[in-house]
Amino acid sequence: MSAASDWADFLEKGEHVLWQGQPAGNFLNLERRDLLLVPFSIAWAGIAVPIGGIIMVAGIAALLDGSPLGLVPICFGGVFFFVGLYMTIGRFAHDYLTRRSTWYALSNKRAFIATSLLGKTLRTKAISVDTEIGWEDGKVQRIRFGAPSRSGARLVDSFEFRNLTDGKRVLSLVYAIQRGET
Repeated sequence: MSAASDWADFLEKGEHVLWQGQPAGNFLNLERRDLLLVPFSIAWAGIAVPIGGIIMVAGIAALLDGSPLGLVPICFGGVFFFVGLYMTIGRFAHDYLTRRSTWYALSNKRAFIATSLLGKTLRTKAISVDTEIGWEDGKVQRIRFGAPSRSGARLVDSFEFRNLTDGKRVLSLVYAIQRGET
């Protein structure tokens, strides 16, 4: 999805690409939620990774001694070990890889989000005068299309362009689409 022509197969008659881009590619992308998650994940990993590792080593030793019960501590310790690693390092790597394999496009009728991390997916959202648009400004910007859906305190299934470096320009295009000026 590196060129406007890459979107041609997905466009309807009379539709054309106005803008395309990718999320910012920096590895460490801290958000507000990380104010709590980073200290918690460091504390978790500081306890869980060594203890999980010790439990796994004990399980391996038991297996080498011929005890089939050695699998239990390996599995139990492995859960703590790998969850601790994911929380401290893995989630940043996952977010980075997801952003590197995500492309956005804006046509004169719709917004597109294409991803290719684990298989190819394409999501679209029609843009009309009634489409609620959310905007978050900062070092990188975020544009949300439609009202946010919530499950408890967490947003779910939101359709948004995240980590934009030219978000103000994209937002002005979205407003032009809503006014019928494209």
